[in-house]
Amino acid sequence: MNLQIDGHLQSSNIGYGNVITYISLRSGSHHLQLIPVNGTSPLLDQSVSLATNQDVTLYLTGPASQLKPLQLTDGGNTASSGNGYMRVLIISSAIGPADVYIVNAGSGLAGATPIAKSVPFDQQTSYQLLVAGDYDVFLTAPGTVNTFISTGPLHIASGDNQTILIRDASAGGLTFSQLKDQNTTQ
Repeated sequence: MNLQIDGHLQSSNIGYGNVITYISLRSGSHHLQLIPVNGTSPLLDQSVSLATNQDVTLYLTGPASQLKPLQLTDGGNTASSGNGYMRVLIISSAIGPADVYIVNAGSGLAGATPIAKSVPFDQQTSYQLLVAGDYDVFLTAPGTVNTFISTGPLHIASGDNQTILIRDASAGGLTFSQLKDQNTTQ
């Protein structure tokens, strides 16, 4: 796909699951189009609105024939020294609602409490304040420890704001991306 904003090419040849860097735009309304590389008809043709001094990430969710934008405000949290923030966003339509856990790496789910319960498709947890270090993220069937996905160790550094993006893998099953959120309010 090629991404056009206000009629100008911003990024080309974006594949499924790829992430592009932040694009600096003025506040206000912007015309967003996502167009197949060898096509002319946009799969997504929509206006989005941006506030002043706001860092946002736009996620495209759903099947290609019904793409929809999901705009989330990033960061906004200033962690004290030695801490960071992490949230989890579920854009996999394959798993249904899930309980979300963030636990110390290697500790497993025994005795753990979910940070959020029954999080549905296209929803996020709130940012969780964590001591800088390594963590595992688990998504389970609600009310159980039947695991849909476990990320394995993820590192969060002091001052970080991160989003752990849970999505469908292109070959089936689930996968994730660890995204460092921009945060101009720090």
